[in-house]
Amino acid sequence: MNAWRTVCVLLLTWVASALVFAESDGELRTWTSKDGKYTVDAEFVRAAGNLVWLKRADGRTISVPLYRLSTEDQSLVSALAAQPSGSGSTSVDTARPPRLDIFVKKSKRTRKDGTDYDNESQSVSLSIRVRNREVTRGFTGLKARVYVIAQSASNKREYRVIMKEDYELELPVNGEHEYETGTRDLQFDDNYMAKFGYKWEGYVWELLDTDGNPILTKASPTKLEKCLGKIRKAKIDKDFRLR
Repeated sequence: MNAWRTVCVLLLTWVASALVFAESDGELRTWTSKDGKYTVDAEFVRAAGNLVWLKRADGRTISVPLYRLSTEDQSLVSALAAQPSGSGSTSVDTARPPRLDIFVKKSKRTRKDGTDYDNESQSVSLSIRVRNREVTRGFTGLKARVYVIAQSASNKREYRVIMKEDYELELPVNGEHEYETGTRDLQFDDNYMAKFGYKWEGYVWELLDTDGNPILTKASPTKLEKCLGKIRKAKIDKDFRLR
């Protein structure tokens, strides 16, 4: 009985994945970056605006800015995107939000500048991996937003949104999606004699519905989640206070 149940679940998973990724041409290709340094074996899923979605051999779906692909691959994307597609998107039911695992890994390299006041520099970026835990529902056309927050070195009550990025993601049944933010360079000094600049504080990640309303939120540190209203209203590189 358990074996039969397992077979049924696997069959449903295969059928749902096929429906969600009907736009994929189903052919595994080697995609090359514009500088020729990076390659990935993946299927073309879809393209929208300046983003291209590729499904890797391990089943993960990644989004890549079109301009980062080689000239030949950019031409191929244009040809594939122009082909007619019979697929439809699975919209998110806000009454039954998707069950997702969100993993955010920060890259924060801090170094001394070697000046008399021990100035420090940080290069900040995020790697975001979202995993769909659903076994019968896959999703296309999802939208996410990420905010990166920095704290003032001279006034601990003042913060800034130093990065705000929106992106789309595809999540097949039991599938994953990865996204890499841009990099922001910060400079600061929190020496008691000469404090200036801003340093890394944390991030807020949100999954949005078609109207731009948040469905799921993840924040670190958690205090940022309690101040989402101010963070959403804040302008890039303009000071605001959490309380």
